[in-house]
Amino acid sequence: MTALTDAELTAMRATVAGFLPDTCTLQTPETSSDGMGGTTTTYDNTHKNVACRIWQKGGSEETVGAQSAEVTRWVLTVAYDQALDATMRCVHDGHTYQVNDVADTPSERLQRRAWITRIE
Repeated sequence: MTALTDAELTAMRATVAGFLPDTCTLQTPETSSDGMGGTTTTYDNTHKNVACRIWQKGGSEETVGAQSAEVTRWVLTVAYDQALDATMRCVHDGHTYQVNDVADTPSERLQRRAWITRIE
């Protein structure tokens, strides 16, 4: 297999960027003492105006705390070099999502993709 040139890879990334029509805010967790021996986690708006695409992948019924609940899966796509990991949250169009998993495979050199769950 022939490797892509830098120019080809740059052109392909520019094309993919055109398919990221929305923007979101990526939040990172900050843990601090609660003053009673425990900790409290808050989220900072670390990366603002991130070009993205969010789409619904599907849903399923799962047992959550002895009750059935509908769980909808979503996919977040951002630029290939955007900081993104499973500790983050994503805020988009008034909804907050927890990043569950990030596809970090060497073949994904054009974009980064994460599986997310909307926090209700």
